[in-house]
Amino acid sequence: MSEQLSRLLSHASGAIAGAPSESAISSLATVAGAVRLAGELSALLADNNGFYAFESALLVRPLDNERSPLGVLQWNHPRLWRGEYKIDLGRSVYFSEDIFGIQFCLKDDSIHSFDPETGKFTRVANTLEEWAHLILENHRLRTGWPLAHQWQVQHGPLPLGVRLLPKVPFVCNGAFAIENLYILNDTEGMRFRASLANQLVGVPDGTAVVFKINRSK
Repeated sequence: MSEQLSRLLSHASGAIAGAPSESAISSLATVAGAVRLAGELSALLADNNGFYAFESALLVRPLDNERSPLGVLQWNHPRLWRGEYKIDLGRSVYFSEDIFGIQFCLKDDSIHSFDPETGKFTRVANTLEEWAHLILENHRLRTGWPLAHQWQVQHGPLPLGVRLLPKVPFVCNGAFAIENLYILNDTEGMRFRASLANQLVGVPDGTAVVFKINRSK
């Protein structure tokens, strides 16, 4: 285990699921289409198969898990939330997320962040070791730990399978503040924000937008 990943695991909870099976590891390689990164992720999850860190602010999903939090294989199923997006997500594989549900994924043989409100990818690292360094270098920003901590001081531990979402979306200048946050099931949160991202397709930056908000899903 490399230095930065070992340091990240020192902040982690116990494994969410048991050791991944060989068939699950093979399935990840097939889905990812990025053999090197799929191998790195498989090695990490073989050591600790899914974990929370920084008071649940960071979630690294187990490889295969039918219960909350869903495993990487289940989370990336096209009919769960990915199919709600009108943009092409490509062969991206989502394996981790911060407290707000901003995703980290394997894509184009590197690691990207994915903003679910805008549908935009940002390349952040070439390897999982670089990604771990990025998280550790500024975990307050990269995981949303301060607000995760404040929320749980006021409301108690977060249940499994939920994230903190903004009442006024961040893309609409919603505040990063406890008063603007509520808990929501992770899948429902992604589906809701897909509806926001879809309404931004083709809209130039800085354009005034009136969103149609539907929280019924």
